[in-house]
Amino acid sequence: MWKTIVAVFLLYNSAAFANTIGSDHQNFNQGISFVDYLTVHSSKTLGAGGFSLSLGLNHGVNTLPYFEQPDGNRDILKEYNDGLSAMDVNFALGLSDRFDLSLSVPYIVHQRVADDDQYHGQFDKMGNTEVRGGFKWRFLEGAMSGLALVGTVNYNRVENNPYTGDEEWPAYSLELAGELQFGQIHLAANLGHRWRNSGESIAFDNDTPIEPYENQWLFSSAVEWFIPSTRWSALAEFYGNYTKTDIVAISPRNASVLEGVAGLRYRPIDQLILQAGGGAEMRHAVSSADQRYFVGLLWKFDIDLKRDEPVLIHEPAPSPPQVKTSPDLVIQLEDIQFAYDSYRMSTGSEKSKLDKVKSVLQNHHMIERVVVEGHACKLGSDEYNFGLSDRRADTVLDWVVDEVGVPREKVIPVGYGESRPHASNDTSEGRSRNRRVKFEIFYKQ
Repeated sequence: MWKTIVAVFLLYNSAAFANTIGSDHQNFNQGISFVDYLTVHSSKTLGAGGFSLSLGLNHGVNTLPYFEQPDGNRDILKEYNDGLSAMDVNFALGLSDRFDLSLSVPYIVHQRVADDDQYHGQFDKMGNTEVRGGFKWRFLEGAMSGLALVGTVNYNRVENNPYTGDEEWPAYSLELAGELQFGQIHLAANLGHRWRNSGESIAFDNDTPIEPYENQWLFSSAVEWFIPSTRWSALAEFYGNYTKTDIVAISPRNASVLEGVAGLRYRPIDQLILQAGGGAEMRHAVSSADQRYFVGLLWKFDIDLKRDEPVLIHEPAPSPPQVKTSPDLVIQLEDIQFAYDSYRMSTGSEKSKLDKVKSVLQNHHMIERVVVEGHACKLGSDEYNFGLSDRRADTVLDWVVDEVGVPREKVIPVGYGESRPHASNDTSEGRSRNRRVKFEIFYKQ
């Protein structure tokens, strides 16, 4: 009936499964934002004025529709049918410390289809397949964890797309993005739903044995290991979707997708990420690649969105008037350092460095008050860094009270965030020195 018919997708006026699909013809889309993983959404946002530009290239083998006659088994044996190369151009902007907007513009840049008279699908020409807009709202933020809501709207620009039918109106998705950090190990997971708004089937008009997709559940997970004392990290991820109805009755491929990828990231500077890796299908499914290879770069810089707003200084609550306004003794221990995005001291030996002030504080009966200042580097948003520096000051306050015995009412913790750098924030060494604690000691008159 359809022995030698070729289905042609006309790039004109594919829709994406949020973070799991770049187009309906390949189940892959590199992370949109600088703070995201390879394909999985992070719960982090860029911060107010943060701008991210990313470019990704990937090549998948055997992702286009291919249907053999009943006596064939080429698809099951995963022999070469086609190769599809795609490019993703992504933009993201932080409108506030907790809210980002994004725009993705995927392209098909190259295809190779085997010379075969079996029924198969291919693109009539190269070009843009969809326009995808989105947002991320980080509604829960902890020192080492976070939760965000990610929304995506996809507009199909492929004519005669059997996966969407005759409908060009947008599809919508909402996902919950969660994240946990354990030292050098970062974990993330996404779970959500996609409302496709598919149109009527075009199978009858084009003699195409593919029915439009129904709504889908989306899921993905990632683990990233930051290799100590290097600028490298290694990642492993899986992503997929579930739909209850098969869209192709005559294909051995499932409608629900599960794929895995792994890769490496290198950060030559703090504002640039280079990445590369590969993956393959974990389930023989529609548009899943037998092999996939990808490279990409992500670049972040800041745009000044503030309009003559006063600089936010997080000062302690007013204390009773003091006769002395200047401390009698200042102890600056810049070697009490903290890991990035942490209020815990970098190593166990850091606590021993506090012994430099222990002998001074042990004479606390002569001390009127001790101000403990917590400081942060420039990485992260202003709001988050103020909270982080508060927690760092509280960490040292607990040591002063529990280990030295200074009465808690004599100790005043203050967090200054990134507002008082001790060294340049342009280098890794300078940022490490800025993650510090300072003591101001006032003696009784």
